[in-house]
Amino acid sequence: MKKNRIVAIGVTATLAFGIVGWGTAVGAGEGMGVMTTEDNAKIVATDQVGATESVTIDLVDAPKDSFVVVHQFDGTMPGERLGYTAVPKGESRSVTVELDPDVALTPQLIAALHVDGGVRGTLEFNMEDMERSTDRPYYIGETEVAAPFKIAEFGIPVMMDEAAIEVGDQPLGETVTIGTVTSPTKAFVVVHEAQADGMPGKRLGYTAIEPGATSGVKVKLTEELDRITPLIAAVHADVEGDGRLDFEMEDLVGSADQPFFADGHEVAAAFKVGPFGVKVNRASIEASDQIGAEDSITVDSVYAPDAAWIVVHKAVDGAPGERVGLARVEAGTSKDVEVELTEEMLPEQLIIAVHADRGTAEVFDFDMMDILGSPDQPYFVKGEEVAAVITVREFGYATPAGTSSVTVSAQDIMGGTLMVDEAITPEAAWIVVHLDAGGAPGARVGLLRIPAGTTHDAMVQLDMSKRMTSTLFVAIHADRPELGMFEFDMMDRVNSPDQPYFVDGVEVATAVTVR
Repeated sequence: MKKNRIVAIGVTATLAFGIVGWGTAVGAGEGMGVMTTEDNAKIVATDQVGATESVTIDLVDAPKDSFVVVHQFDGTMPGERLGYTAVPKGESRSVTVELDPDVALTPQLIAALHVDGGVRGTLEFNMEDMERSTDRPYYIGETEVAAPFKIAEFGIPVMMDEAAIEVGDQPLGETVTIGTVTSPTKAFVVVHEAQADGMPGKRLGYTAIEPGATSGVKVKLTEELDRITPLIAAVHADVEGDGRLDFEMEDLVGSADQPFFADGHEVAAAFKVGPFGVKVNRASIEASDQIGAEDSITVDSVYAPDAAWIVVHKAVDGAPGERVGLARVEAGTSKDVEVELTEEMLPEQLIIAVHADRGTAEVFDFDMMDILGSPDQPYFVKGEEVAAVITVREFGYATPAGTSSVTVSAQDIMGGTLMVDEAITPEAAWIVVHLDAGGAPGARVGLLRIPAGTTHDAMVQLDMSKRMTSTLFVAIHADRPELGMFEFDMMDRVNSPDQPYFVDGVEVATAVTVR
């Protein structure tokens, strides 16, 4: 006889036993079954690990000639029917039910008591049309007369906080990326194609992981997918710790590297992969790191072939996280686009992408929880998403009031020096002098290192080879971390270590009129 194989029919399992109700609704009662009482209807089945060809029901008490019907069971709802046998009215013990070898076993089964109300000895019951079936199940009140039982142990139990997995929908590719996964031991992330019923099907890939929490786990797929495909990612123990997966769908119970179960639920997550993005020949975005952005950021330049959206996300482990900004642009090139932010972004790394406006015009139709089904997807050029990563950060070093200041009087600089009346600094620092470039600091023309504390009448040598402006800007900059070397680039202020001091949000600097 062909031997049955045991499969898991879902990513949840409730290992509680007793009489349960099932059907189109738990406790369907009169509309779905035959009403009876506790005195004359009962079914008892105990666990029988190892059963594959038949199962034994310990006790059946039937109010009239009936059937014992055995189904697959996932802890909540019955699956396919595995077998049935007729029982007479009254009490029967050790009732054997032969199992259909062509229907896969599950770690749990459920046995139910049905009336034999039609052709005697022939089960006339259709799961798809229960109300019209003659041989319906018995109910006591709103509870069906049924008993679940185990035929195999499956899964490795863990505490709720010991194992977890999170993964979102993502574009087609050679790999899938698991957002975060947690395991108490060495383990595997195993990816399956999901079947039509939502159960794990063909295995498409796996990768080994270390104990603890891991982000951005990549699993290489064994075959190329070319359509929207539902997948399931599960966390399996690496029992031997050798990095080789010992798990076969045809022999779940006999496989060593079984999945983790937390609170009776398999540690697994369903997601989809599919075509993603709007492919165009030309689209671009340029944006620079920005200092002190609170309410908005400025995108230097964006080109879109059609009306589009500039979308700003927080960066989380290099991937888009919470959306914090949105602005619509027309087709063509847009310069200096201001994007309002939903919250203050200091300090933060941001991802700025350009999305097509393909759904309802002027309504942003993009859901991070359904990226594959959203119409306003991002543009891609030559396989790369049109996006820029910038850093929004604080600029300068905050210091308490009274710890840093600078005072300079109007003066004649014909001698090539500028005298700073007083400079106060909390540590060794720099006096920096700039030309006036339209009301903002321009080229640097003077530099002097001063000690911590108060310095009076400091003489700063000026670079007289540059044409002096009638106003000069004088600021106090920290000397960090390489002492004695001025490290400040006006073209890369955010990343320069020797930034100016700020007191109460105002730069320690002053403008002075010179002659």
